[in-house]
Amino acid sequence: MMSQLLQKIARYDRFVSRRSVLGPIGIEFSMEKIHMVQIGMRANGEKYLVGCASADYPTKRDAFLSEPGEMKATLRRLMKQNGFSGSSAVVAALPGMARIVPVTYQLGKDQADEDAIIKIMRNRIDGSLDEYVIDYLPIRSGGADDDRLAMVAFARKSDVIAFLERLRHSGLSITAMEVAPSAINRLITIISGEDPGSNILVVSTGYQISFMTMISGDRVLFDHKVNFGEADLLFELSEMLDMGQEEARDLIIKNGLFADEDPEKDGLVSRPDIAEGIREIVKPGFMKLVDEVNRSLIYAAAQTHGKSANRIYLLGVISRWPGVDRLLGRMANIAITIPDPLRTLTNENGPCSGGSVGSNTDMAIATGLALRGLDQHG
Repeated sequence: MMSQLLQKIARYDRFVSRRSVLGPIGIEFSMEKIHMVQIGMRANGEKYLVGCASADYPTKRDAFLSEPGEMKATLRRLMKQNGFSGSSAVVAALPGMARIVPVTYQLGKDQADEDAIIKIMRNRIDGSLDEYVIDYLPIRSGGADDDRLAMVAFARKSDVIAFLERLRHSGLSITAMEVAPSAINRLITIISGEDPGSNILVVSTGYQISFMTMISGDRVLFDHKVNFGEADLLFELSEMLDMGQEEARDLIIKNGLFADEDPEKDGLVSRPDIAEGIREIVKPGFMKLVDEVNRSLIYAAAQTHGKSANRIYLLGVISRWPGVDRLLGRMANIAITIPDPLRTLTNENGPCSGGSVGSNTDMAIATGLALRGLDQHG
């Protein structure tokens, strides 16, 4: 009898451990690709990958987003082919749709933060506030007479509604729309393993522009655009070597920025002279990024009583360059980490559709969106 009882208990434990909560589908329409991630969490707290996809747009991005039929067909195909479940989704605000500004304010007697921020925003926004969707993230609070700081995101209500309607017609149920810094904050807070009071600078690199996001504990300290991108570096390399930019990128991916002792490491077939030559050509261009990093670190220290960043996380297109973490780490004199947001997730479906070596960093925002709400079930 005891043996049978123990067997029943063991079967029940296995059943409970398999039960899970499905998170929303996180969707980012980046400048270059559609990124989609869905994560589940088992009763024991283990997170696992339900589905993921990284796909090129079938047409130009703006044309794709303005054509509901094309969007519907593409999203449904990606969901069907890549293991996604359900229709609940969290989507990132489109680049350029929302503006994010720092707002310093003080509270009046019995005044709520929201009311104080709205009062200031009336003088900063063209037109009526009724025409905008506004949200904010508290950054610094203090006593009644102290200055407070918040990151305020705002977007035209008509643009938001039109975008969400196109997604609804694609069969998705949008539970939230977030700006990229919120998704990045959620992801890095979970995967960093840093002390809760640490400052972390996240550098999200794009083809033409990049973004600096400073995370302090579980707060976004600031997020700003930097006029620096992969295109700047590829232009210098292609001009110097008299080749096209795609050819220049292929040369970097094949040879890296450093020649390792093992020439076959990570699938690279690197020649020391080529790697050194590439490094010397792009190094001056990287100084622009390093200068922006240093300015961000100084600002963070000023806002957090002298605490600089413990680490820099590098995301986006430039993070695919072999050896870029080593080069930037030396130039900025700080540890650089290129995170793989999907690495710690149990994955039974194989690599992401459309993904390539080193491309998981491109999934950072979509993964942060997909994690929304899951920790509430932990």
